[in-house]
Order: sequence, then structure tokens, then C-alpha cells
Amino acid sequence: MTHETFRFAQPLFLWFLTVPGVLALLWILRLVQRRQDVGRLQYSRIIPFPERFRFAGPLAFWGFLILAVAYATLALARPQTLTVSDADPVDLIILQDGSASMRVTDVHPDRWQRSMKFLRTLVETLPWKDDRMGLAVFANHALPQVRLVRDPNTVIFFIEHLKGGSPFALEENTSWDTNAFEGIRWGLKLVVKDEEYYGKNTNPKAFILLSDGDQFSGETLPAIAEARQLRIPIHVVGVGTPSGGLIPLPKPPEEPSKVNMRYYAEWERKRAGIPTERIHSSIDRDSLRRIAALGGGRYFELDTESDVVIASKIINDVRKLGRSPGGQKVFSDIYWPFLLASALFLGLGVISRR
Repeated sequence: MTHETFRFAQPLFLWFLTVPGVLALLWILRLVQRRQDVGRLQYSRIIPFPERFRFAGPLAFWGFLILAVAYATLALARPQTLTVSDADPVDLIILQDGSASMRVTDVHPDRWQRSMKFLRTLVETLPWKDDRMGLAVFANHALPQVRLVRDPNTVIFFIEHLKGGSPFALEENTSWDTNAFEGIRWGLKLVVKDEEYYGKNTNPKAFILLSDGDQFSGETLPAIAEARQLRIPIHVVGVGTPSGGLIPLPKPPEEPSKVNMRYYAEWERKRAGIPTERIHSSIDRDSLRRIAALGGGRYFELDTESDVVIASKIINDVRKLGRSPGGQKVFSDIYWPFLLASALFLGLGVISRR
């Protein structure tokens, strides 16, 4: 616990203050000599009109210049003051469903692109004051996209890249399965790896699962339990409608020659289990609400409220997990007043030469 209310983030730059300090001593000596010379001159000369001399004369410019350099050096040392913030930073790990059913067009333009629109709103709603966000996409297995980062531009870059479509192709059978266990498991890995590389972070954490439903296999329960042990709630955002729609079928690929058994076996493996007739898919609210309830989070559904409202509720819920009494104490940079003072003294020095 710190009791200081003011500090310099880059204190090594303070050593450069010795230069304006020495120059200031020399300037004072020159000013004393000037005042002595002016005094002797006024005492020894007899003229009909009193003669006026400026207090510092040409030394005024150099005095203001020394002050400007000193304040610029203080600004380089990054002065900071202790402030109290009501907005505690949070860590949000997005778990995005990328299975085949996310191509259904019961929401405009389809469930996948509707999810990307919400994620863009979530990124824009987060204050990004030491907040962090990570992203993983899952279907039968998971594909991590973004580790926990503090830069919103990185997350937006991947969202824009993914907006065109899920990385899980319809032509592969791994897309025809929704396994939230894999998404939660990779979310936990993102948290563990972040602590291994950068140490433990005090930001409260939460998973945000975007999906139209889950098979809710027996593997899902241990993953949820592990998240609860780490105090990571799972907020679920449902996408889709009860009426649902038909999942598009992949374009039939050209069958490779059976002469090349290696490529033919690979082709058969990827195509095994892909339906040959279109399947109807609707949002499975029961499985999604069950994940949210067991995961200690809340269930939301797109288009029942505005995206901004849903994003704000999730952020505020996560923030309450780490809110400290009286707010969070942080150090804020205050170097701009020092830069302004430096520029002001430099301007006064220029004016004094006229």
C-alpha cells in the first residue's frame, strides 16, 4: 500500500535538472554583477535626467530560457498525482460461437454477422482505461484469436477480419457441432497464459459467450466449475429467434481421385458427418440460460434490448466484482501543465528581447 500522493513515473530524467540548476547559479551571479555595475554607474555619473536601467536587461531572456528548460525536464519525468476512480478496469474474454448454425439468416444479415456487430458495440462501450479484452472462436474445437490486450484497435482489427464469415468452413465436419466446453476451456487458457507471461492481474474477469445454443455435454460442467473456482462468471448472449431458419449446405467439393488414397482419405474424413439435407435451427434458450445460471452470470438476448444497454450491463456487472471501497486509487499524468509553463516562459523570454 502506498501513501504517496505525488510521484514521477520517469525519475531518471530528474538528473537532467542539474544542467538548468548550474545555469541558474551562473545566471544569479551575473545578475548580481549587473546590479552592482548599475549601482556604481548611477552613483558616479551626474546627469540632468535620471537614467533608467532594466532590472535584468539582456539577462532576462536567459533566465526565462533556463526556467523553460527546467519545466520541460520535469514534464519528461512524467509527474503524476493520486486520484480516485469510480470505474475499476475489467478483463473480458469473448467466446464466440462459429458453428454452422451461425449462418442462419433469422436475424439480419445472419447470426454470425449480427454477433460481430454486437462485439463492435461492446468494444466501443468499454472505457479502455486499463481494461483488457480477449477473443476465441469455437465450434467442435476452439480457435483463439486475440490474447488479453489493452488496445481496442487490435480487437477491432480482428472483428473486422472475422466479419466476413466464421473461420470454421461449412465444408468441414468440425463446423457442424457447437461445443461450449471448448470455448470455455480456451478462455481459461487465455487467462492462465496471461498470468504466466505478465503476472497476476487484479482486474475482475468474465467470459462473454455468444451462441445460439449448445449441446451441453457432460464435459461442459467441469469447465464451468473451473471458471467458478477462479471467480470468472460466464455471461451468455443469445443470438437467433425461436422461429429460426435453415442452415445453408456447403457447396459439394470435387471428389478427389481414389488413386491418390492419401488425399482421398483426408477428403472423406473432413466430409464425414456433414448433413446432405438442410437442417432447421432455432435459438436454444434453455441450454444458454443453464450455462449462465451455472456459470454465475446473466443471460441476455440480442434484439430484446439495444446492444449498448446489454454491453453496459455486462461491463457494470463485471466491474462490481472488483470494486474497492471508496473507488480505485490510480496515478494520473499531469505533465501538460509543466509543458504549458515551459512554453509560457519561452514566450516571455522572446518578448523580453524586444
